[in-house]
Amino acid sequence: MAGSIKKYHSFRKDLLILLACVMGALVAGVVAGNGYLLDTVISEFRESQISSMLGNVRRTLLIQDRAYHLYEKMLDERMRAAMHRFQDAYSRCGGDLETLDLSSLRSPQDHDIDFFALDGANVVVLTSFEKDLGLNIAEPGTELAAYLESVRGTGEYVTHRATVSRYDGIKKFAYQVAEGGRHLLEVGVSLSRHSASLAGVRLDTVPGDIRQDNDMLLSVHVFNSSGISFTSDESGQHFLLGGERREALSRALATGQAELRSGAEVLYRYFQLAPTESGELGKVVEIAVDTAKLRGLRNGHLLLLMGFGVVCVAGGLAASLWLARRFSRPLLQLSDGVHRIAAGHLGEPVVVDSTNEIGQLASDVEAMRVRIAGLVSRLEATNQELLGNYDVLIRAFLKALEHRESGTAAHSLRVNRIAMAIGEAMGLDERRMNLLDWGSLLHDIGKLTLSNTLLLKPGALTPEEYECVKRHPSLGHEVLRELHYLGGALEVTLHHHERYDGAGYPHGLSGEGIPLLARICAVADAFEAMTSDRPYRSGMDRVRACEEIKAAAGSQFDPDVVEAFLRLPWREL
Repeated sequence: MAGSIKKYHSFRKDLLILLACVMGALVAGVVAGNGYLLDTVISEFRESQISSMLGNVRRTLLIQDRAYHLYEKMLDERMRAAMHRFQDAYSRCGGDLETLDLSSLRSPQDHDIDFFALDGANVVVLTSFEKDLGLNIAEPGTELAAYLESVRGTGEYVTHRATVSRYDGIKKFAYQVAEGGRHLLEVGVSLSRHSASLAGVRLDTVPGDIRQDNDMLLSVHVFNSSGISFTSDESGQHFLLGGERREALSRALATGQAELRSGAEVLYRYFQLAPTESGELGKVVEIAVDTAKLRGLRNGHLLLLMGFGVVCVAGGLAASLWLARRFSRPLLQLSDGVHRIAAGHLGEPVVVDSTNEIGQLASDVEAMRVRIAGLVSRLEATNQELLGNYDVLIRAFLKALEHRESGTAAHSLRVNRIAMAIGEAMGLDERRMNLLDWGSLLHDIGKLTLSNTLLLKPGALTPEEYECVKRHPSLGHEVLRELHYLGGALEVTLHHHERYDGAGYPHGLSGEGIPLLARICAVADAFEAMTSDRPYRSGMDRVRACEEIKAAAGSQFDPDVVEAFLRLPWREL
């Protein structure tokens, strides 16, 4: 009997050890599984934040690029004239740079133009901008060096899309080989000095806006292919990137993106933005992330989970069975909550039936969920702010039109007012009203590319001149087409001269094949044009204009749009 009792106790001891080991293995498996989930959540959160930052920077760069492109077209004539004066002065002094007086080349309206002479190695040997004297603007092997070599090969006057100067912000440059071929002449205008009306799309404001919503983000910078920053550093200066970061930037230019770890805490990610169709060299975005904060959050949670495993194993079978009832349900609830966060369901709280360490861990996870949800909410607010910046951009386009030819800008504002009234009468929803607002304001943006001589001609246009004017819808669409947020507003720019019977331009669309917003703008545009004075005729009275539009319903105009238009109280407009 004594032997049997001894064997029973030995068996019970072995059983308890076995069960404790099984429990320990289960706890270890749960710890590992939740560790994996935590890694997944944190990794996906980091990548989503980086993707959102990159998207904001990309959109702002695109807006800025298109806005500056309009200014560049307006500056080109002045730059060409400045280059002509530069070539004359160079020829008169026989290429002797020591006797060439650059100050005499500036007219009163050209105080913002700088002059440069480059030697065969692309070093600045003469300039009105003293900070750049002796600077090698394009080292061998760079894209800019290849570009300048092609300029030397052709000898023609060329302009280069806006890029960044280390000491003078964003600039536009023009190049031409000097007489005799010894030097390359360069004319530069700082667009930063011309951007007061584009304050809403300045790139320098974007990194700060992003950083205040994300404390794991250390910095966001944008560089040109030479490693000069479009964004400024803490002292407000543009800077030249060097060392390992410059090497990583070069890899991004070659492959599209690159990654660099600096010590154990900082991760640099580099993304190349593709060149635009206008030939601008690509930009590279650098995003620096503090990985220590994410790693500390992950390790702290894993240590808590591992502590639970030690307690469970050390407590023996009785404690294991008791903890199983108290531990498994809360842990499964916690695991389910982490899964929901990873799936993006940030509005569902993480609730665990526990007040012990698991409850504390659940509180930490819930706090993380609230923080992530807050960050997402602020990012959505940032997107709304970007929409506001888009509106600033549109107003800047109109200001550019007004500087170029004030009648076109005033016409666009009146067409906008009439089109919005028609849209409201037709019961358009808020989204389409916003697109109609933007589209009607920008419908004649293509006229920026036409000469004032043509736009203000007092007599009738020749057939050739009329064909040139008919290109303005396509040209306007080309200027705006990469601003994808405009959506249906782009269709207004392209199709507002289509006719309901298919006899319009540029594509000869007919009936409902013409986008509705363009059909609305067509009526508003025609009415405003008929009732306004032009250099070659006086405007007709409104009653007669309404009669002509009514008579053109079904041929030139959509009958439904005309019907809504005729219901409007015109005396109030």
